[in-house]
Amino acid sequence: MTSQSQGIQQLLQAEKNASEKIAQARVRRQEKLRKAYDEAKVEIEEFRQERNKAFEVKEAEALSHDDMSNKLNEEADEKIERLQELYNLNKDQLLYNMSAEKQRLQGSFLESIC
Repeated sequence: MTSQSQGIQQLLQAEKNASEKIAQARVRRQEKLRKAYDEAKVEIEEFRQERNKAFEVKEAEALSHDDMSNKLNEEADEKIERLQELYNLNKDQLLYNMSAEKQRLQGSFLESIC
């Protein structure tokens, strides 16, 4: 019976050892999963930061193009306004000069016909 009892004790001990190894394997597995999860979180955050930075660069470029466009439009409006002012200042003199030239040409034309 002692050998039977020793065999049972060995089986119980082997079962206990197997249970401990399984428990340790589960703990290691959980640690690996937790570590992989943490690493994935870090990678995701780095990726998110990279994408946000790239977006901010693109956004800044787009806004600078808008600012440039607005500035060009403002400059064009100012030039148009200045040309309009110059036209208004000089139109009377221009009309007078054109009228005088027309009369001179008509007079020359009539003299050459007669």
